[in-house]
Amino acid sequence: MRIIEMIYDEYKKAISNKEEEKSISDIEFKVTKDEINKILDMAEKTESKKIEVKEEIEVGNVYEYFDENLPIIFTILEKENDIYIALVLTLYWELASDRALIVNFDHPLSKKFAVLPIALNLDKDFIKNETVYVGKLKKEDIQILQKFYNGEREELPPNKRGLSYPEGENYIQEKFLKDEIKRTFKLQAFVKTPEFWEEDAIIELPPERLVEQPLAAGEEKTVYRGENFILFYNKEKKEIELKPFDDLVEKSIAIKVFNEEFGFRNLPAEVKLKIPEDYKGGINIDYIGKNIELKEIRL
Repeated sequence: MRIIEMIYDEYKKAISNKEEEKSISDIEFKVTKDEINKILDMAEKTESKKIEVKEEIEVGNVYEYFDENLPIIFTILEKENDIYIALVLTLYWELASDRALIVNFDHPLSKKFAVLPIALNLDKDFIKNETVYVGKLKKEDIQILQKFYNGEREELPPNKRGLSYPEGENYIQEKFLKDEIKRTFKLQAFVKTPEFWEEDAIIELPPERLVEQPLAAGEEKTVYRGENFILFYNKEKKEIELKPFDDLVEKSIAIKVFNEEFGFRNLPAEVKLKIPEDYKGGINIDYIGKNIELKEIRL
């Protein structure tokens, strides 16, 4: 087994294993009565003080949310109105793709992390009340992330990014990213405007455009590769699965299908293109794919 596969197995165990709960009766206390009395006496003389953390939410700040098995760590990328855009960090940096920035960050779990292309939309109250501030990324890394996500640079530095892999293939990096999207999606519930999220994203193809499509040459194709997406045609279900490339997932994206646009605040990893029930003709997936466009927008 390759090292990367072993690391992925360890990651899967980390997010699935639960520690066995122990009752108080299972714990063996070895504290004497005199020691207990001393502790109680000190407690009475000590005045408890409430410590208030006044950390401002700034770009580059890193926060930790205590999840059930493995904490969710994220850094602030930017602020839009009342919503903070954050990127997920993972200590399993060896599993990251070349769309992830590898950073050195001092944390009890690891000294090295990968900043994944997973965007979280969070509000101020959630960050202040539900998470813990654990530090800040280096200024150099913050600038790289901002330029990369603002489109000012096409690639991350070769010496500071994860491994590349063929797009559309079921590689470890792709499986890991999908696992992290599912694991961290729960935080999206704290967004003030969840109505933008289309959990079961379905777009029905216009029958009039399907009627005028040219016939497919020979047997119907089932796969089409676009500029930043892939189509998979499922003949039995009469639907087409649109899978955007990883760098578009969780971003604000408009999908243009035959001149009609559908906006997504957080683009899911899969969008279904439904073929109308009453349509009985064949499907030319190349024709449909050439009439689809995905572009980043600001909603």
